[in-house]
Amino acid sequence: MHSSRKWLVNGIIPVVFLLLAGGSPARAEEMTFPVVTGHQWVQSSQHEKLAYVNGMTTIIELEKEAQCKVEANLSGTSLNDGWVKGLAGLRLEDIVSQLDAYYRNNPTQANRPVVEVLWYEVASPNIARAR
Repeated sequence: MHSSRKWLVNGIIPVVFLLLAGGSPARAEEMTFPVVTGHQWVQSSQHEKLAYVNGMTTIIELEKEAQCKVEANLSGTSLNDGWVKGLAGLRLEDIVSQLDAYYRNNPTQANRPVVEVLWYEVASPNIARAR
């Protein structure tokens, strides 16, 4: 992994998730993963939104790399393949813009997790358009 990715994965991403979730660090046995909803999304700065999306795409990229190395001889598709195809060609700013538009146009969906909106409203339609 490039050193620029290491600082992002090891330093920035956990902080961003905590900031967006409004939480504080917890001991490992108490750790629950925050679910970022539209409430946190619409209150986040542009930099926080970009960091969130960059963190997600970095995780997807890392998972893809790991799958390629570990399971090089397996065939088939995975959810990760869907993410890669669904976000192909989109800039981080494009993703943030689409998420902003979704929550702005659907204020009653503020409790809907950002990752769910990203999958069903951004990635899946992008896959359908690519076919």
